[in-house]
Order: sequence, then C-alpha cells, then structure tokens
Amino acid sequence: MGLRKWWADLFKSTETRPSVNKSQGRRRIEDVKVGDSIQVEWERISGKIGYLKCLNNDPLTKKILLEATWNNADEIGEKSRRVVFDYNGIQLANFHLLNPQIKIKEEVCDETDITYLQKRMNDAML
Repeated sequence: MGLRKWWADLFKSTETRPSVNKSQGRRRIEDVKVGDSIQVEWERISGKIGYLKCLNNDPLTKKILLEATWNNADEIGEKSRRVVFDYNGIQLANFHLLNPQIKIKEEVCDETDITYLQKRMNDAML
C-alpha cells in the first residue's frame, strides 16, 4: 500500500472521531458565572492549585477576573488578591481537568409524595 493510498483511505474513514469543538460534557471557561468558585493552577498558591472566586467573566476578550482569598493573610500581608487571567494562560491550561462538568440533577418523582399522587389522580380524571 502506497503512502498516497493510505493517506486517501485515512480521510475516507467512516469511523467517527471525537470532535474537539464539542463540549463532550466538559466545563468551559466561558460558562463560569459571577460568584462561581473554580480551581486554577497558580504559582502564588501553596501546592500550586487552589480555588478562586469569579468576579467577572468576559468571553469576548477571553479574560476572567478572579479573587483569591488567603488562609494565611497575616504571613502574606494581604487578605485577598484580584487577578485577571487570559483564557489561554498557563493558569487555566488544565481548566477542564480541575473543574469537572457539574451535572444538573434530574427530578426524581417520589411516588409517596402527596403532590405527586394528587397530580396523578387529576391526570387520571381528565
């Protein structure tokens, strides 16, 4: 098999490959809302990984304003620090690994709940 044929067969493959553009259940930086706490890698944090609170997020400029609150404020000399990180910065390089997708809980019907039973009775009468 020649290289040219192999290359052509590669692009004719019907096997679905994962798309990098789809979210695939990953949490994205653009989806972080004001007030959310996210984990980031930052050299100023002992252990290099810590939680920072989102104060503002701008997907247009691809920058996020975060606030770090220090546990050892007496040693550092400041209670908190505000920082702006670029989406492509080193601090957010592993964002999807540190911040897994938060799944929305599906409503589970409790069949012993009185409101559920009343709803079923009303539906049956119609």
